[in-house]
Amino acid sequence: VRGFTIGNAYAASGILQTLSSVFFFDPFSANGQVQFAPRGRDAAATIYEADMIDDGEPVEDGSTRRGDSIAVPRVLHLNYHDVAGGLNTDKQRSERPEGTRAEGEQSLQTPVVLSADEAASVVARTHGLIVEQQKGELNFALPDNWLGLTESDAVFVQTGTKMVRAILTRVETDDGEQRYKAIRDRQSLYTTEV
Repeated sequence: VRGFTIGNAYAASGILQTLSSVFFFDPFSANGQVQFAPRGRDAAATIYEADMIDDGEPVEDGSTRRGDSIAVPRVLHLNYHDVAGGLNTDKQRSERPEGTRAEGEQSLQTPVVLSADEAASVVARTHGLIVEQQKGELNFALPDNWLGLTESDAVFVQTGTKMVRAILTRVETDDGEQRYKAIRDRQSLYTTEV
């Protein structure tokens, strides 16, 4: 990190959250400590429907969990502090290709000092993640032999006849089972360079 603008009221958790949205990492708890896992790692597990506990809920509830593809902006802007521009604010953009139903524009901003190429890559990755995550949230339950999985782990999950890559965002432990929530993910996004 070349630089980072903060104010007096900026909480440490807010700083880490901002850094995670630029450098793509997730916090998780292990052995009583907070640790940080980079996105784009290889999957920690492959979970088949046969491994899951049937709790009467479908793995993917498309009717209520899937986002609307129109809600993803056609153009996403990133306002950032440009290292080559004397730390003045600058803007990079990512645009979805023609033929998508998406409309509108959305702007994000970061207090992280970036080069133009870094900012272009960050906004393209972020736009790709928004598209992936609108495809729906995954919910499933597993027995105790899966206790090693933790929040921020990347996994492959079987949904019907497809295998879907996802990142665990929530783990709830109960007697004899764990309930998981996961968001869609695409490993290649984290190596995208613009």
